[in-house]
Amino acid sequence: MSNALNKTYKELAIPYFNEVFNIIDQVLVKLEIPYYLVGVSAVALNLLRDGIKPSRGTKDIDFAIMISAMKEFEQVIKELESEGFNKVEEAPFTLYHSKYNTAIDILPFGQIEENDTINFNERYTDLHLLGFKEVLQHAIPIAIE
Repeated sequence: MSNALNKTYKELAIPYFNEVFNIIDQVLVKLEIPYYLVGVSAVALNLLRDGIKPSRGTKDIDFAIMISAMKEFEQVIKELESEGFNKVEEAPFTLYHSKYNTAIDILPFGQIEENDTINFNERYTDLHLLGFKEVLQHAIPIAIE
């Protein structure tokens, strides 16, 4: 089975996927941070790879990033903010780009974890990341458009 799709981003039914994905890719490649797509967007890509058009889209795009410390996460956020994203106060791993009307979740895993969990702050969020390292080992590169 080929990992190249003869499809377009529009078939994902995710508005501005191309623009947002390109920003994420540029930032994470620049910072040399391994990442992969998770959530509904990843499911949609797999469906397209198998020749099935996804039935619904999402405005939220989720990325898992492998980092070792909160300092790296903060650098990623800073770089994304310089590209037009804004942090969402209620969710420390969510950013929003008003030009593209798109929210993204940046889900850190790797050495930053303690007991398969990231604690962003005492008030709001614990993020459970059990299995994220294992998924990275089996990630499949897919080129589209």
